[in-house]
Amino acid sequence: MCQIMEDYAEKRAKQAAQLAEKKAMIDVAIRLWDNGMRDLQQIAYITSLPLDEVKKHFEGKSA
Repeated sequence: MCQIMEDYAEKRAKQAAQLAEKKAMIDVAIRLWDNGMRDLQQIAYITSLPLDEVKKHFEGKSA
């Protein structure tokens, strides 16, 4: 039972780290946009976020 709990805790910690990294990259994308970068493909490349996600995030914002 103890090993199951350790495995679960490890899995949750890994998921939390991945989520934190994704949120950090979204923050970077926003900073790039706010500093005048409007090339969504370049923002996706720099942040390692999927292009579709970057497009969705900036959808409707003026260039």
